[in-house]
Amino acid sequence: MKIALTIYSLLFVSTITAQINDADAFYDGSYSNSFIRTQRIKSITVDVYVSNSKTSSSNFYFNKDGILKKATIIDSGGNKVNDYFFQFNKHGGLFAIKNFNYEIKKLHTVFYTKVYKGDKIIIDSSTDLPIKNEYIYNKKGQRVQTNIIGNSGYPIQNKRIIKYIYDSSGKLFEVSEKFYSGINDTLGYLISHTFITYKNSKVIREEEKILIDSDTPWNKGSIEYDYDNSGNLISIKSKKVASHFYNYDYRGLLLIKKTIMPEDFNNIISIDKYKYSFFK
Repeated sequence: MKIALTIYSLLFVSTITAQINDADAFYDGSYSNSFIRTQRIKSITVDVYVSNSKTSSSNFYFNKDGILKKATIIDSGGNKVNDYFFQFNKHGGLFAIKNFNYEIKKLHTVFYTKVYKGDKIIIDSSTDLPIKNEYIYNKKGQRVQTNIIGNSGYPIQNKRIIKYIYDSSGKLFEVSEKFYSGINDTLGYLISHTFITYKNSKVIREEEKILIDSDTPWNKGSIEYDYDNSGNLISIKSKKVASHFYNYDYRGLLLIKKTIMPEDFNNIISIDKYKYSFFK
């Protein structure tokens, strides 16, 4: 789980800004703390089921400002597995995650280095992985390029460069990604080239033009998005990566998240069930 936290923060650079307040968002810091604060949410319990069997539970604890302070992972037998303690900087970005593992009885801390220019983050790195993100913006404050640089201490330094193009109304509509193998590679090769389609200001499709027959997470293939009448995202469908389906209550609180893995992973289905407690 410790590794997954860092991977979410550093490797998977989302092109879509639809915000889902689920367990993944709590761990990578992309959840809406204003939504948590407005709903006066004190804690969220997420029970995970695979093949109709409960495999684990995650308990997330927030303060009255909507800031995540702690997460506890419990296995199917009711035993504590991990405690995570979260610290955020003044910009709301993750500063540190402390993980206490009950099996080995050790505390591990991951620190996140984030450099800002004004309110824009321009550098992001972690003590857990030899990866650094660099962000470039245009005069309008829109992110136009992300450089993901990997250096494991060897002479070869790999990097991904992601470029973003916006339409005249300011909506992101084209994203291209190139991979460069080593510092002497000045050409790179295109690994992903997506075009984004909107309907009523909501993203409904990412159409991938570069189809790579490999397990790389960088090229996610084409993805389709659907929403309910309240504007909540209810499905993310893909043939190459996991598809997700969401159910909410009348307040917009997530109740169920269903994940279906692609055919290469035997279409395994997992279901996350959400329960809430509130401040008085």
